[in-house]
Amino acid sequence: MTFPALSRLARLYGVFDSYVGLGGRRHAPQPETVFSALQALGAPLETPNDVPSAIAARRRELWSRLLEPVVVAREGHPLNVGVRAPTRNASPMAFELTLEDGRAHRWTVAPDALPLGERVDLDGETMGQRRVKLPEILPVGYHRLRLDLGSRSAEARIIAAPRRAYVAGGRSWGAFAPAYAIHSARTWGIGDLGDMERLAHSLANQGARFLGTTPFLATFEDEPFDPSPYSPASRLFWNELYLDLDQVPGLNASAEAAGLLRSPAVHDLLARSRGSPEAEYQPVMSAKRAILEAVAEDFFRRENPLREEFEGFSAARPQVREYARFRAVREHEGRPWQAGAGGGEGRGDEHYHQFVQWLMDRQLAAFADRASARGMSLYFDLPIGARRDGFDAWKYHELFALESSIGAPPDPGFPSGQNWALPPIRPDASRLQGHEYFIETVRHQMRYAGMLRVDHVMGLHRLFWIPPGSGEGVYVRYPEEEYLAILRLESHRNQCTVVGEDLGTVPPGIRAALGRDGFQRLYVLQLELLERTAPLLAAPRASVASLNTHDMPPFATFWNEAGDSAWRTLAGALYRLGFLADPDPDLPTMLRASLAALAASPARFVMLNLEDLWLETRRQNLPGTVSEANWRHKHSLSLEAIAGNPEVQTLLGLVQSARSPSVGPAEKVPAMRGKARHSSRPGTDSSPDSE
Repeated sequence: MTFPALSRLARLYGVFDSYVGLGGRRHAPQPETVFSALQALGAPLETPNDVPSAIAARRRELWSRLLEPVVVAREGHPLNVGVRAPTRNASPMAFELTLEDGRAHRWTVAPDALPLGERVDLDGETMGQRRVKLPEILPVGYHRLRLDLGSRSAEARIIAAPRRAYVAGGRSWGAFAPAYAIHSARTWGIGDLGDMERLAHSLANQGARFLGTTPFLATFEDEPFDPSPYSPASRLFWNELYLDLDQVPGLNASAEAAGLLRSPAVHDLLARSRGSPEAEYQPVMSAKRAILEAVAEDFFRRENPLREEFEGFSAARPQVREYARFRAVREHEGRPWQAGAGGGEGRGDEHYHQFVQWLMDRQLAAFADRASARGMSLYFDLPIGARRDGFDAWKYHELFALESSIGAPPDPGFPSGQNWALPPIRPDASRLQGHEYFIETVRHQMRYAGMLRVDHVMGLHRLFWIPPGSGEGVYVRYPEEEYLAILRLESHRNQCTVVGEDLGTVPPGIRAALGRDGFQRLYVLQLELLERTAPLLAAPRASVASLNTHDMPPFATFWNEAGDSAWRTLAGALYRLGFLADPDPDLPTMLRASLAALAASPARFVMLNLEDLWLETRRQNLPGTVSEANWRHKHSLSLEAIAGNPEVQTLLGLVQSARSPSVGPAEKVPAMRGKARHSSRPGTDSSPDSE
């Protein structure tokens, strides 16, 4: 195939024909990979000979749009909207601007009254772009602009967004704990919203202002089972696994549910799951579901004072019925929607799925309200995608390139690259729908989150596609300005701080755009130590600073893998900055000094990984792998043990003290006396003869 022509077509679809990869080297994917990506984006291609006609078709498609489907306006600024039409057009342009509150403006403009900009020849006709100024500065919100021109018409969604995102005030800190890893004397062996709330309450007493966790989004707990909270069946619905049964209305009134709770089978399950070091998702969900089904049956069979509340929830979230039907049919037929499941008539399980979505919404709302009353907020995570066999891909199948996957090119952490096995969204298809799906995924999380971390925020600018049958990938451009405008708007409406996960290969300008728009970025000490691209411990103000993330080894394990050079580098930096009294510390001393340094940094937010506080060595996830160890490890300490552990409580107090605005110069952390330098480092010999 002719590569210049293919590159031209690629640009028309937003496909990069090269990118800067590992080691700063420019990488050009094979033409076959670019061709396959273009097919996945909907380009009319069967053979390389179709490239010229595909170029003509794409130009015709783009220039035939009277209006772009999405337009962004910044708060307080006038907006000029581009209009494409034949230059010889004599018909008046009839505009209708409908504001979000229902007010409408109508006006007509003669084409010659608008200045003519770019022109192209298309099928023997000259097309030109003109710009029309809207009659008023738009209030913040989602508005609709309609244009009627002769026999043709078009509509655009206008996103009028604040100039900067909402940001919670003050310098604060919080903790991260995977929801499934938390456990207590009352737990079912997997953390639930009740345990999360108890942890939040305890941390609030220590001065914490947010609690972060892995997503609560819907997953398939049966087959195909995948415990990853970052491969959800839907980004629009919740996972009922995390329901606190103690807060389920009607539980005690259901004789069947009460009998199940007292049964030997449930008693044995609780004994086994509470004693297991791993989260036993499937047996726990199976037992919980049987109990919840019994409560749901009573709820729908009898008069219930909460029925009006349930109906109000269903009316406000009409997709709940569709989701419930999708899950019920899929479970009945035992196959994914691509094989025929997903549609059809709902069955008895449909009521169950509606009921548990209402319960999750109810419990999350109560949790968020009670946390807010204590000055706490929830820190949620928005995954980059959803499963190809899940509800979102079924409901919005025209948005997804279902045969392709997203991932990441090779980088220092993953020399072979990554394939996340999630289908990408077609950016143009999303624009034509006004990004409605993206808006709903953001709103779903922000309803109850005070902070939202956007996973792989670079994906709002460009996303690495791995086309079907390809061993490599290409980058595809996304409408960054439109996505960021949605996030700014929704962050204000929901009073939610937005954090962009900007780790890995970051395109030029991304961090500048995040900073300009008021988004927070991540500062991860372990990653900064490996990359050495900036002075250590120089966390930017607009950031969430942490030692690591859920995709990295915990602090204790990191030192096993990083080696003495990294150890000496960090110890030297901490010593020079005054956080260590001795440049040759042991591991607990290094941890205390590192936490003190992060807490004293300019970063607006500091996030602790709870497991680091007791020097956990098991990691929660190894990205790019499918392992029985991923997303299963429960905390080594129960909630009761965490509350009673003096070292953990001391470290929490240390961070609170360093975050306080009244604190003076950092206090040096003394080395532990009477112990060998590496006596607490994992994987080292602490005997007297080991030096």
